[in-house]
Amino acid sequence: MRRLTVVTVAALGALALQPVVAAPSYAGTGCGTPVPIGDCTPPDTTITGKPAVDDQSRTESPDAAFTFESQNQDASDPSTFQCKLAGPSQAHDWSDCTDATQSKSGYSTGSKSYTGLALGSYTFSVRATDTADNPLDTPNTEPDPATFSWTVVEPGPDNNAPDTTITAGADRWWPSSFLGITYASSEPPSTWQCTLNGNPRSCDDDQVTLLGMKAGDYRFSVAAVDKAGNVDPTPAEESWTVPMNNTLFQKQSKEWDRRTGHGYFQDSYSVASARGAYIEQGKRGFRSLVLVATQCRGCGKVAVYLKGDLLRRVNLSANETKKRQIIPVASWAKRHSGKVRLEVRSSGKDVIIEGLGFSALP
Repeated sequence: MRRLTVVTVAALGALALQPVVAAPSYAGTGCGTPVPIGDCTPPDTTITGKPAVDDQSRTESPDAAFTFESQNQDASDPSTFQCKLAGPSQAHDWSDCTDATQSKSGYSTGSKSYTGLALGSYTFSVRATDTADNPLDTPNTEPDPATFSWTVVEPGPDNNAPDTTITAGADRWWPSSFLGITYASSEPPSTWQCTLNGNPRSCDDDQVTLLGMKAGDYRFSVAAVDKAGNVDPTPAEESWTVPMNNTLFQKQSKEWDRRTGHGYFQDSYSVASARGAYIEQGKRGFRSLVLVATQCRGCGKVAVYLKGDLLRRVNLSANETKKRQIIPVASWAKRHSGKVRLEVRSSGKDVIIEGLGFSALP
């Protein structure tokens, strides 16, 4: 018994000499040591949209728009944003700049815009704060805000000419007497300088309408003029050819019947079904030739000759009726002149001819 008592007393003495370890404390941060509990990582903001500046961070624009985002830890832990601006005008301390509606799944997003900034240097700052998810319900605020610095400078002289684009115009062959052309400038709003076949033409708006066009080649050009008076040195151009309709043919044999009807080229056409019926038209200085005709079920065939030489045989038969069809016949690198002859090569089948197109354009 004495021996057991000695051992027990010694053990108790050793325990008495051990240091007392205090319970962990999370006071002040909610994420203390030694083991963090809950969400102890502050959000990280990325600026995704900012003013365009040169290589010296300068811009002539008095306006600045920013967008930014922070990836959410989870769907229930979104961030809010605060923004601050330092500079000679519209400077402000931290204020909310969170998007009312989030624009990217899995992220919190925000935006901030300024207009009419004075000349001078600016620094934009943005920081994010997520919701509390730790023992003391302490929100995590980003310790190092994202920043962007730039300088608004006095605009210099504008020596850059705008670029002009035709947005809607004619097909290469245009079987109509009217045409609408629209165009745009890289520096809107602009005024315009237009020509038609080399002659100046009024075009005060961003479109022009041409009416009463006769058979022939057309060249249209348009150049934008910016607010500083700079004129596009390379105007946008459009070229097309209006064919002649059947009423202008110089000669057609007695088998042809001239008729009118809606939807045909200029509402007129010639029809024949007798083999050998012909149309003749003389022309000078053309580099391409097309036939304007109707294709239909049961339509016949026609051959096209230039000065007696066969250029092409054309079968006008089709599964459905299609009026104002542009059918290429021939094209050449050099200009040609002479008499063109169309001759019906079928019997008892309608051949419907609406016009011929001659073009000197390349």
